[in-house]
This record gives sequence, C-alpha cells and structure tokens, in this order.
Amino acid sequence: MARTRITRQDFLAIKASFKNGLSAKEVQELHGRGESVVRRIKNARSWTAYQSANCERYNHRKADGLLDTNLTKEQAQAYLDMQTQLETVKGERDTYKERAARFEKLNATQAATIASYQRADLERSIKHARRSLRILAKFRRAN
Repeated sequence: MARTRITRQDFLAIKASFKNGLSAKEVQELHGRGESVVRRIKNARSWTAYQSANCERYNHRKADGLLDTNLTKEQAQAYLDMQTQLETVKGERDTYKERAARFEKLNATQAATIASYQRADLERSIKHARRSLRILAKFRRAN
C-alpha cells in the first residue's frame, strides 16, 4: 500500500475498477491502496469532490492538532479524549465560578436588604423611645 498522493489518473482508474464490478477488497489489491483511500474514492462523485473532501479532512486534522506528529490512531484518540476532558473540566470550573458569583451577588443583596430592615427597625425603636421619654417627661412635670 503506497502512501503517495492520488493523482487524477489513479482516481479515474480506481473509479473505473468499481464500474467494472470489482469489490473494494479487489480494488485495494489491484491498485495497492488502503481501505480508507479506496472507500473515499468510491464515495466521491468526481475528482474535484474527492480533492475538496481531502482538503476538508486535512483542515479538520490540522484543527485537532494531529498533523506534524507521529501519533498512532490510538494515541491520537487518547489525545482527543484528554482534550475533551480538559475542556469539560474547564467548563465545569467556569460554571462553578459563575454559580459562586451569583451566590455572592445574592448574599450581597440579602445583606443590603437585612441592613435596611435593621436600620428601619432601629429608627422605629428610637422613635418609640423618644415618644416614651416625652410621655415620661410630661408625667414628671405633672408630679
């Protein structure tokens, strides 16, 4: 199985083999190509569609950080799983931070409300105490 680029002639030859009724395994053996290459060529409608699918695949692998490395499929999958777990942990951490911020905000609001109630209660108590002092002063004057 060659790891060389597929030329247009290779593509057309493989497509012709499929049109002649050969199975995927037979085409692999005949042209010396791997299963994934043969499968992608079989599913491609045209040469340009095959090229664009390869570009998209390349860009996807590049975005995943799997190019320029000698990782096996298993190592690449383990790397992607680790990245996924890391993103999940970061997401959970951000969720906890948001929840903590909301809780702090709620506590601050409740503390402000309690303080305003306490202030109103204190003012009411002072008002009652002054009233009681005035009434007591009246009784003292009367006696």
